Amino acid sequence: MKYILNLTIVFNPSEKILMELNDEERAVTLSNPASRLLLEFIKHQNEPIERDVLLKNVWEDYGFTASNSNLNAYVSELRKALAAFGDDPQIITTIPKYGFQFTARIESVLSPTLPAPDSGKERYDDIAADTKEISATIQPDTEPPHPPIAPLPQEVMAPGRKYLTMLRSKILLILVILSVLATALKIYANWADVTIGKANYLLAGEIDQCQIFIQKNVAFPSGTETLDMARHDLRQGKVDCSVEKHSIFYTKGSDGYKINQLTFIGICAVDEQGRYNACRTIRINSGEAQ
Repeated sequence: MKYILNLTIVFNPSEKILMELNDEERAVTLSNPASRLLLEFIKHQNEPIERDVLLKNVWEDYGFTASNSNLNAYVSELRKALAAFGDDPQIITTIPKYGFQFTARIESVLSPTLPAPDSGKERYDDIAADTKEISATIQPDTEPPHPPIAPLPQEVMAPGRKYLTMLRSKILLILVILSVLATALKIYANWADVTIGKANYLLAGEIDQCQIFIQKNVAFPSGTETLDMARHDLRQGKVDCSVEKHSIFYTKGSDGYKINQLTFIGICAVDEQGRYNACRTIRINSGEAQ
């Protein structure tokens, strides 16, 4: 069975092809869903069709997952195909909050005796002659779909969505693990820098429960002034020596233009056995703790 739409376009459902009545070289191949959808429109010619009816008859009855986005996409494919032959794409009319209506004039081709305009008589005869041969070779709709005119969402079975969700979860888990490892390495590096460099520091004095160590071979003011500077910088770095016992490794430097512009403070908490159980660092540049 073939159908003629608006006396200009021939639709062959078995081959999923739209072609011009008087020029068979001009043809557009439809995807499987678009071909089933056009057949459904033809069955309900000039009748409003609910979206739910189309979703069931075109997708669910064939074992596919139905969605409004798929329906809209394949309606768009049909409109573009019709427009390619110069037909009005709005013969597929959208009915808001309901569905669609197909308003094209439709004639079915069953035999050579079907009346036809004089200008198209030869083409009608060709179509009728092919009908018996094609009807014997109609393939089921399970063959691979032809590519659509424009990129469209593919029909996705429910298990595919589940697989994609699991894949995204695994990727997210890997990213979280990598982030945790990077943070752990950074903390370890800071701790290692402080403990390894302890041999290069001298005890300058104490501030409450904190022992202040200054770097060897670096010029510092007198002990009292150094402790005052350290007290100021610790306060700026929000280190409270009155609460916990810490070892403070204190270094002042310069960027070559301003004296004492750069300050580095290594802070290690000390447990009851005198061992370090946590270390961190503070860098103060131009008076701002970082």
